[in-house]
Amino acid sequence: MPAIPTPSDRSFSCAVLVNGQAAGSLLHCIRSVTVDEDLDAGSSCAVELEACRNDDGSWPYLADPNLQVWNRVTVYAAFPGRTELVFDGYISHINARTNDEAANMTVQILGVDASYHMNQEEKTRIWRGKTYEKIASEIIEHYGFKAVVADPPGTGEAPPQVAQRSTDHRFLRELARRRGYEFYVLGANAYFRPAVLSGQPQKLIAVNFGEQTNCHGLQFDADGTAPTEAQVSYFDAMEGQARTDLAHSSGLPSLGADPLSALRGAIRMPQARRIARGLGFHAGTQAAEYAAGMLRRHGWWITARGTLNGLRYGAVLRIRKLVTVKGAGARYNGNYYVRKVQHRLAPRSYEMQFELSRNALGQLGSEDFQGESPDMSMPLAAGAGADSDPIEVVAAGPRVLPA
Repeated sequence: MPAIPTPSDRSFSCAVLVNGQAAGSLLHCIRSVTVDEDLDAGSSCAVELEACRNDDGSWPYLADPNLQVWNRVTVYAAFPGRTELVFDGYISHINARTNDEAANMTVQILGVDASYHMNQEEKTRIWRGKTYEKIASEIIEHYGFKAVVADPPGTGEAPPQVAQRSTDHRFLRELARRRGYEFYVLGANAYFRPAVLSGQPQKLIAVNFGEQTNCHGLQFDADGTAPTEAQVSYFDAMEGQARTDLAHSSGLPSLGADPLSALRGAIRMPQARRIARGLGFHAGTQAAEYAAGMLRRHGWWITARGTLNGLRYGAVLRIRKLVTVKGAGARYNGNYYVRKVQHRLAPRSYEMQFELSRNALGQLGSEDFQGESPDMSMPLAAGAGADSDPIEVVAAGPRVLPA
């Protein structure tokens, strides 16, 4: 698997494949690879390379069949003993800019993830007697993705009807928003479910920890004004009465010992309540589920941002999974949920700018701060059974999805 050329003493390399095959001629001129993973916006990729004019005056790569929109592009990060997927999608844009002084050309290849399939056609449809989860499964499977969908919450009662007036992609994002779920695509898998806050955390992030330090510029923000209650009002058509449903919990596990509601209650500060109106619900089950979803969306009141040294970390930090932070003090040490990662790979460096979130302060006491040194090459998250939903990738061919 060809890679960005790296000195022999480096412990990683980055491989770029086009249509499942190594784009060997392109790799020698790659200057950088940037992959953005965002819990709310999906994944995108940017590959920048430098081209010098041929002797006959033509520009290399511009006529290369690899450099064509809607070819598949896959990015891997290779560490000693294993290779990890960073991005799998399609080339959406090719931008070229001449540099007069250097007599060369900069070419930028932009890529989008496979969920772009679902965002091409505006649709108008009424879904009758189906839960959001059933609707999501049908749409996802229609596109050939493997559906990873949560079970319906509560009693599983389906609404009488759900109106769609958008692309399938935007529609599923809206359904996920109502539930407080996440909708996203990784490789050939599509997910519609709440945040998974259980399982083995990824490799430790260590700050101010001597030789084990692999992170710098770590910044924490705690927003004590975040909502701790959610209220939904609706008209009960069967009873002919206006009703109100109030949620005090998101239903998600707490990642720390001190939730915001307890900190407010300790000083007799009223709970912060968010009210939703005009949603057109006709049943208490729908209202209760929406209220809990509001708290799942807005309950992440602690945020951490920093930059991870990929060479010292020795692994790919994955979004939508847990990671343990140590060296930040008792209040901020502990498990966090990874919401955003920007991977920046170059011939001599690999950095990951990340954003983590948490729904409580303090340590639970069950965190493992000793289990693995951050400078070890094999993360616990790569061990047997550690990843409950590994990313599935088609080995070869022009499509991310199975043929």
